[in-house]
Amino acid sequence: MLLYIFVGLLAVLGGVLYAPLIEVWEVSGLNKPFPTHEIPSNCVILKELQACEDIHIHHSTATAFLTCGSPQRRTQWYPPIQKMDKAGAGVDQFVKYDLATDTYQALKVVNYPHTELVLHGIGMHENPENPKELIIAAVNHRTSGSVIEIFTHPVGSDKLVHVETVVHELIHSPNDIVVLSKKEFYVTNDFPAMIPKWARAIEMLAPPYTSVIHRSESGEIRNVAMLRGANGIAVNHDASLIYVNSYGTGRLNVYQRSANSGNLVLMDVVKVGFGIDNPTVDYTTGEIYDTGTTNGLAAVKSYSTVGYQVPFQVSKIVNNTDSDLFYGVRFKSNPFLTGIAPGMATVAAVDSKLGKALVGGFNMQGTLLCKI
Repeated sequence: MLLYIFVGLLAVLGGVLYAPLIEVWEVSGLNKPFPTHEIPSNCVILKELQACEDIHIHHSTATAFLTCGSPQRRTQWYPPIQKMDKAGAGVDQFVKYDLATDTYQALKVVNYPHTELVLHGIGMHENPENPKELIIAAVNHRTSGSVIEIFTHPVGSDKLVHVETVVHELIHSPNDIVVLSKKEFYVTNDFPAMIPKWARAIEMLAPPYTSVIHRSESGEIRNVAMLRGANGIAVNHDASLIYVNSYGTGRLNVYQRSANSGNLVLMDVVKVGFGIDNPTVDYTTGEIYDTGTTNGLAAVKSYSTVGYQVPFQVSKIVNNTDSDLFYGVRFKSNPFLTGIAPGMATVAAVDSKLGKALVGGFNMQGTLLCKI
């Protein structure tokens, strides 16, 4: 009798997990031959800009803002990939890159009260009360716990002025952030709070346990969305839509945002088809660019081997104008850039007006500058 029960449970479990297993297998890229192509021919490596996990462009000044660090230190301390040697924690850099002149500058952080700055996702917003000031928020993986850091940046200067460190129990494994004011933001948690972080592969097969957390203008912090494998996050031009990547499913989740309550309602899911990390938006066109690895095994090897070659892809996601729009297909995803990078590519920021893109990665030995 026990044998029949056991076999029955296995059959039920297999039926439940079959679809997620197939999806994760396809997204991992392990069912495809390892690409033999190299760094795209239309790209060059900016070797000075290393381990730049996230990039966003302020299009009116053609200035990109990057969160950069050390590929070597990433092999020691980087909680999102379970590197927990505290000796690797240090002080990363915010960098701004002038896309018009192809020059860059490390930003000086002012009034920062802490000794550690281990950067991950970054968000940027123009201050409506002061057009000459940007509000910049970033994820900081301190050894005492991950937090959100909020800064202001006088446009054209070399300074970031620290405003606030946000610590909250709901912000337990932050990955990426969208900032809408000096107070309001959305941040993704890329691990569930209730299971150990080593169990991420299991979580990819489980119900939606990762989250999107919202902090309101009044300071209230609450969970507004749950999904599988939450990762990068971005926002459209008028903050009516929030885009959240699901790394393990290779899907971009499109949420409609309530400006009054901050609530998110899932509006659409776009199948991108590989391990997408950070989405970005070209606000001059409204196009979304999604970047990530196309070979999960190579990506994992790069966690411990600096400069390990990892295949990547950037896909462009646009509003659908084809005939299947009638059947509810609102967005189309198409390959935009493919190649191999010296590390794991996690983001591409595109300025279509200047015909340039920057491709960065949390452990990459350099940043790619590509003509498009």
